[in-house]
Amino acid sequence: MYRLRKKEKGFALIEVLLALGILAIVGTTFLVGLGVSSKAILVANERTTAESLARSQMEWVKDLPYDAVEPLEYGTDPGLVTTGYEISTAAFPLDDDIQRIVVTVEHSGVGEGIIILEDYKVDRQ
Repeated sequence: MYRLRKKEKGFALIEVLLALGILAIVGTTFLVGLGVSSKAILVANERTTAESLARSQMEWVKDLPYDAVEPLEYGTDPGLVTTGYEISTAAFPLDDDIQRIVVTVEHSGVGEGIIILEDYKVDRQ
């Protein structure tokens, strides 16, 4: 049986406390990193959804018949599920047969961002 000498009795307790302290620091760092990465995933997901909504809205507007009557209002695609997102579309005439279309998607969730997509619509008749 191993016996501790009187001088070494407190040394084992210090080692245990030091090991617990290191374990606590490593565990805390891991949990903080997990929280930060979870938030980054949520923000990326919201941004991807907003970009997809903007592209879908742009394609919907480009498929509509050319409208040269001002003010140019195309509305929002009724088929888009936009819970939590606000979509607005603006059209600006550049010439008699071309318009600049700007689709803006806003979201006020974790990522709180705005996606702006610009493209052109041409009267091909």
